Amino acid sequence: MHEKSSGDEPDLIITSPRWLKWLIGFCLVMMFVMQLIWVGAFFEEGLMPWIIWSEGILLVISLGTLYLAVSTFQSFTFYDRFFVWRWLGTQIEFPYQAIKSAEHRERLLFETHQKRYSVYFPMRDGQNSLFSALEARVPALISAKKERLNRPLPIFWSPRFSAKATNSFFFLFMGPGFLSLGVWAIYDALTREDSQMIGALIFGVMAIGISALMSWMFLSDFVWSVQFDREHLRVRNFFKAQMFPIALLNKMAVDHEIRTYRGISREAWFLQFEFADGRSFKFEPTENGVANGFAPQSDRKFLTELSTTLRQHYFQAEKNNSKEKNVKEAVANPHRPPADPWGTPQFSKIDPVEIYNFELTTLNYGEQQMGAEKIHFVFNRPIHNINRLQTINGQATFSPDQRYLAIFDPLILTLFDLATDQIYRLRDRTSWEYEAVRFDDQHMHVTMRGRQNWQDRAALQPIPLNGLAETMISQNKPLPGRLLARDQLIMILNHIRHWPDEMLGTEFESLRDLFLGLGLDILPDVLQEANQPRNRRLQELLIMVLADHHYPPAMPHFVEWLDHENEEIRFIAAMSLDHLANGRFAISSMIVKGWVQHDQIAAAVPDIQAWWRAEWANSVPSEAEWRAKKETKRPATDQEKRFNFVELNPQWVMQGDGVVQPPLDGYHLPRNKGMHVVAGQVVLQGEKEARFAAFEIDSHAEDILGIYTRIDGTWRSVKSSAAEWQINVNFS
Repeated sequence: MHEKSSGDEPDLIITSPRWLKWLIGFCLVMMFVMQLIWVGAFFEEGLMPWIIWSEGILLVISLGTLYLAVSTFQSFTFYDRFFVWRWLGTQIEFPYQAIKSAEHRERLLFETHQKRYSVYFPMRDGQNSLFSALEARVPALISAKKERLNRPLPIFWSPRFSAKATNSFFFLFMGPGFLSLGVWAIYDALTREDSQMIGALIFGVMAIGISALMSWMFLSDFVWSVQFDREHLRVRNFFKAQMFPIALLNKMAVDHEIRTYRGISREAWFLQFEFADGRSFKFEPTENGVANGFAPQSDRKFLTELSTTLRQHYFQAEKNNSKEKNVKEAVANPHRPPADPWGTPQFSKIDPVEIYNFELTTLNYGEQQMGAEKIHFVFNRPIHNINRLQTINGQATFSPDQRYLAIFDPLILTLFDLATDQIYRLRDRTSWEYEAVRFDDQHMHVTMRGRQNWQDRAALQPIPLNGLAETMISQNKPLPGRLLARDQLIMILNHIRHWPDEMLGTEFESLRDLFLGLGLDILPDVLQEANQPRNRRLQELLIMVLADHHYPPAMPHFVEWLDHENEEIRFIAAMSLDHLANGRFAISSMIVKGWVQHDQIAAAVPDIQAWWRAEWANSVPSEAEWRAKKETKRPATDQEKRFNFVELNPQWVMQGDGVVQPPLDGYHLPRNKGMHVVAGQVVLQGEKEARFAAFEIDSHAEDILGIYTRIDGTWRSVKSSAAEWQINVNFS
């Protein structure tokens, strides 16, 4: 046992998440209540068959819940020289020096000099976090990891037993099971003479078809083994074995993507191999057939280590066999570097570039919060007084000739020209983040991802390496606020053009704000895109942006859109033209309780068209006049934008956390979410009629902070002069 001094503080605690503990605790209480109900039923009814069956099932569920509870309510606390395992009201201390070995299989198994221990977490990533923490602290595991990273080829992999068992059960159920069902149905159909014969025959044929399809998918897609040797990558399925020659290997990278099954999104990690003959192979240790024991961070750790090991063999061999490839591979140092003023790195990596007398050291200080690692990049010589960069989830990559070094995190991309010691930067302030950077001989290719829908990706235009001064901003110039507005528009449109209507509907207001933030220069392109409809919701969005700006060249198109088959586009066109007519047709009054009365809009269309032909067809202001008026007009503040939103959508709510939504039945304003903005009515002192008003409401104190109404076209605070008021939504 170790005596802990008052100065000893744990540097890491690993346990199950709180929500899981509450869930398991609730299940335990429910199991106890169900057992009491069973006891009552036994005394009331006696030992009836249904009671015996129900108790048998209940007992199995209770034991399973108890097993999960035992596994959930455990914790591991790490100190400087030992860690403590607390479990079932007891605790065991393990000095790091006493740990002899550890391995992560179905469970986490670790062994001391006296005993072997087994750890199970209901969420397998908990076991992965524990294993990573041990590897960073236990001397024996540090040495074992070093040996594992430098192990020789061949390396053999096969799925875990549970994955094989799960996929085999699925195959037997969907393959032979449906085949038997189909054969029986056809036999039954052929031996009966009633009116159901045709239906049974069709069902039998469909069942056999499903059996054949599922059997083929399982037998052809499920990977039974992968062997990584020096000459080939060998992949074995049930029917065939594929061989990929390592001499043709162009790229090997650990990557991930978001996959959605029935509305549930999961992060899948894989090792992507790309070959010069155009073939590729995606190695997925978990997403192989039917997913089993899904654990993204465990997969990520396993694939990262495997990639590090294979890279030492494959790319060194490629370097020796190809005169054109002169990129020196990174040297991985699995030893834990010494502590420095920024903390204690967990591991380091060194990239030497001899031709430019340059060396890049990457220091990983571990995960600071969920999914975020603190990375430092250290130069052996300063470039413009920079010799250390600190990032979160930063990455670094070299061009093929090693002249250019790109270092980027989700928000900033910095490019170093090692030949001239110039620094270039590219910063994007939209809702997009840098995801990947790669080089070819003449260009740098940048891939972005959306912050709200980050499984969707888009690529910037390739940046020519011989024209960096024209494309990027050098270090001694001001950083750009953003890309050119038109470039951003093209990037965003390429990104969202093929979104389904449901996703565009969800992101409609966010995208609308994004387009409005790009300014006036994009409107000619928006008008052109709006007249080339490729997606119903996208066309509505683009026409709404034109209406928000009251763009003069779009006015004749708005008249044409009054006859559009899409009633939402007809409404937007009518609103914009009514604004031009100073509200003559009262289109805004045709929104009742948040719903557009499209029949009233249709009735007003002939009058709007007649007004246009008689008064405005030849009187639309020029684009120059409109732009001059726009540019001299004071831009709306963020507060005014919130008020404008609830004025346009009086039945909607803008919550303090940024969520906007139409309240459903029973909706109440959520508490502790910042400042809500909702619509309502106010009667001012000396007036009899109620005015529309926007209310700012403190969700913490549940108090009205301000009441604002539009007077002479300007939002004015009227709380002090309000005689009475009413808001559309309130707290529960």
